[in-house]
Amino acid sequence: CNIGDGSNFMYIWPIPYGAQVSYFLDRCKKYFKEIKKELTCSSNMRLALISELKKEITYYIDQNVDCTINNIIDNFGTAIEISSSFETRSDLEKLKKIAKKYTLLKIFLPIIALFLISIVTFTIILIIYIVRDRGSYDVIVKYSGRVMQILHILL
Repeated sequence: CNIGDGSNFMYIWPIPYGAQVSYFLDRCKKYFKEIKKELTCSSNMRLALISELKKEITYYIDQNVDCTINNIIDNFGTAIEISSSFETRSDLEKLKKIAKKYTLLKIFLPIIALFLISIVTFTIILIIYIVRDRGSYDVIVKYSGRVMQILHILL
């Protein structure tokens, strides 16, 4: 498997297969980092483009097992080329839809996390009160009723 790009990588046989894969993955990470740096669009659009590009490159690698990072750059373009041709992509509308999903995730994920944290907090408080009052049934009903009132106010 010829994974090196030849620029600053020398093959000294035998190179363990894992080292080749590690080098290839490292170069791919640098490639995506360069692309992210060159893109001037919104962060959500950047995430959408990188996500789609990773899928396309993964498919390309599956079809061309012996490809090098240079093959990928030749086929998909340099970071500057990808950045400059971003607005003319044929799947721009698809990327916009994906970017909207990232926007919604950024909005709703913290809300859901806050809701779950509040439920866990109230549960811990309820358990502390139950343990403190030795778990009597009256205490469980009394404090669970209070928690439900608080949850009803919050919701």
